[in-house]
Amino acid sequence: MKQSHLRGGALLAECAAGRGAIVIVEGEHREDDEYFYNHWFGALGPQISFFAQNGWERVVEAVAELRPQLPHRPVFGIIDRDFADESRLLAQYQHPPTDGIYRLTRYTLENYLLEPNGWHAVIDTLTRGNPPGGWTSPAEVAAQIDAAYRRCIVLAAWNRTVHDELTRQSGQSIGFRDHPAALAHVDPAQQLATWGRSRDPPHPLYEVFAEHRIRLERAEPTQWPIEITGKAVLKVLLRQLQLATSQIPFETLCTWYLHLHPTPHPEIAAVINAILDAAARRGIS
Repeated sequence: MKQSHLRGGALLAECAAGRGAIVIVEGEHREDDEYFYNHWFGALGPQISFFAQNGWERVVEAVAELRPQLPHRPVFGIIDRDFADESRLLAQYQHPPTDGIYRLTRYTLENYLLEPNGWHAVIDTLTRGNPPGGWTSPAEVAAQIDAAYRRCIVLAAWNRTVHDELTRQSGQSIGFRDHPAALAHVDPAQQLATWGRSRDPPHPLYEVFAEHRIRLERAEPTQWPIEITGKAVLKVLLRQLQLATSQIPFETLCTWYLHLHPTPHPEIAAVINAILDAAARRGIS
């Protein structure tokens, strides 16, 4: 049974007992992002501790609440990039964010769990060196990952259109989508057009959606991890992997991935190093 994230006094007590810099990360359960960060950076031992909160808003709130409660401890947060622009990311390496919140370079943490070498090692192990066609080399696995990203382009265009419109004008949302299947049997452009009619956007939302979709379809695959949620891409990829082997649970596959491909991506390591540097500059521990 999964462990729920801690709240209130329970979170305060565990953070107070933690070691080194306290870092609040996203994750509905402690087996999600918190597990990944501990796997990657557990060797840092007393320098840093990770604690999950459900969603980026709660990460921001938790850091703001914990800092005055633990004045002698460095408290920070890491959240997904989501829709943040490049200037926001560059600034966090030039000057530590005053709110203590760092963002990943890619759209979500799951975008860092999509390295071809890692998944090739998984399927090679599961099939005892005899992977099925389409998965026989890192290059073939890279093509599978690109195909999974491409299946999520419509989803990404929808979410970007909704996000930008809600940023322009708050109000009732048509909702974000977390899997391409949610848009597979509908006309996304028509739904957005209907939603937009009562909002009077400067440009029809079906046109905005089409522009995002075309731009992503024409973009280099290296751009996709920045703009397409890895949460959806990973689900699509793992479903294809299940079909190619056997019905192994997604979480088990991800655990195999972490053990066979244990090195964190340099972009995540850069965030952790920035946090450790900021903690050292604050002179509290």
